[in-house]
Amino acid sequence: MIQAKQATWKRWLGVVAMATMAVGCGSGEIELGGDAVLLAEGSADVHHGDLMYVMNQEELASRLVDGYVEFRPEHAFAGVLLHIAASSIDRFEVSYEKVTGGWSEWSPVEGQTPESETIEGTLSIQEMASGLRVRFGDATGAVDFVRAEFLPEIGPENGAEFDDEWDESLGDADLDEGVAEMALRRGGRYVPSGAANSASRSQYVAYEGAPAWRRSNCGGSLLSGTRRLGDYLKANFPGARSYGGYSCRPNTANTSKMSVHGTGRAIDVFVPLDRGQADNDLGDPIANWLIENQEAIGVTFIVWDRSSWGASRSGDGHRSYGGPHPHHDHLHIEISAAAARQQTPWYSGGGSSPPDTAVSCYSRTLGKSVAAGECVQMSYDSCGGGTCNWAQCSDQGSWTCTDVSACTGTNHGHSACAATPTPDPEPQPEPEPQPPVADKASCTSRTLGRTVDHGACVQMNYNSCGGAGTCQWAACDDGAWMCVPKTSCGGDTFGHADCAPRPKASCYSRTLGRSVEDGGNVQMSYTSCGGTCRWATCDDGDWDCTSDISSGTNYNHRSCN
Repeated sequence: MIQAKQATWKRWLGVVAMATMAVGCGSGEIELGGDAVLLAEGSADVHHGDLMYVMNQEELASRLVDGYVEFRPEHAFAGVLLHIAASSIDRFEVSYEKVTGGWSEWSPVEGQTPESETIEGTLSIQEMASGLRVRFGDATGAVDFVRAEFLPEIGPENGAEFDDEWDESLGDADLDEGVAEMALRRGGRYVPSGAANSASRSQYVAYEGAPAWRRSNCGGSLLSGTRRLGDYLKANFPGARSYGGYSCRPNTANTSKMSVHGTGRAIDVFVPLDRGQADNDLGDPIANWLIENQEAIGVTFIVWDRSSWGASRSGDGHRSYGGPHPHHDHLHIEISAAAARQQTPWYSGGGSSPPDTAVSCYSRTLGKSVAAGECVQMSYDSCGGGTCNWAQCSDQGSWTCTDVSACTGTNHGHSACAATPTPDPEPQPEPEPQPPVADKASCTSRTLGRTVDHGACVQMNYNSCGGAGTCQWAACDDGAWMCVPKTSCGGDTFGHADCAPRPKASCYSRTLGRSVEDGGNVQMSYTSCGGTCRWATCDDGDWDCTSDISSGTNYNHRSCN
């Protein structure tokens, strides 16, 4: 079993290489071995990947072959962004076809978000592939929607980067790069309607960024108001096929801050493409409605179809957006902290929505929602430490791993976890005091195939940090990989064997009848180097005539004494 782990995130000026189970901008990483290949031949001008969909259960059933659905994109790929919406699923399996031929072994992918309708994980394929197979086993009938984005590049060490947000301290300059180039490929960015522009000029919502980047600052899941807004959009707009987006990571526009995705106040709403282009008939009404109701809801920022819109901006509020992903098949939406707590007017019946309902959480184990305070026991591996752990529905409408003794409401035990009487354990001695553990997250390195501590540096034999070819260094910075010079590494350093200096070659001496080490000096009795008894120095496998024998070992010839 391959377990999903927390992913690292940072700004990347190319495209992403990851696979996210259930939520588009998700977290967690799974590695499938092999040396990394950064770029598919002929794909240097691809700003985003090939997109493919399975729209509903009927289409999935029609495409199943031997229990799996197969995707075959136009370009070779090194990673996949995979979004799966399902009412009841805790794992799936993947296999990919190598461009060199043959399919990889099936690799199980297990989500780590307890009980939610959506589960998150990251998959980085570290060799070029041409096809992908996905199978869901007994959970096939629960899958409602699949979005697969096939990508040609991977990033340093973890390969999970996605540029989809804004930082008010940096302004709009970084968001406008590359718009003209992408416009040549897909014409017509989103422009808000007249009613939406009028609302932008007459309404105002202050932008709320996220705190400083520390993994401990993350919220743990989508907050109740964010989830309620996603449910409403999915239920009332036919273009909103699915949504998700919680991810504990740095802000891609300013890595010193946490991503708004990590606060639980940002979602990605997926709108499938129409013949390769953004379906504005389906996506624009969602964006327009959000802008028109910005104050009532608490909407602060939107990215959709190569446009960004901010409620705190002057005028109409929309600008061209030129990040690595054009956001032509999903809307990135950020809301205020009050909205995420369901404290703005829209959640109590103000604006164009029904009054708020009681806080609840959907349980995929039970196949229904439960009220805040209730606990569910899970038969699958979640919350760490094996199966049969407990999760509680919080007052914010999100699942929290807990001990059953802390549950205050109804407890829903699982039949597979029924207790078996066991003898009382033998008393154990008190554990020895342990030194405090640094409150900094570790990072998973695909080069080493294991986790390293905060501050450690890893040298990569592939070109990931750009500009200087291979053998660059990446440092683990509280769970995130950062490209750095080796001189900045303050912790453990792990050099790559491919990057070590090559030992200098020896030279064969016919005078001595054997090889001489690099730097050795041999005196020759025959005419060479301009006369007899001259000297030659071994220079990395080649002989050079010399008169300077002050360094290295000297091999005198007896006839020259």
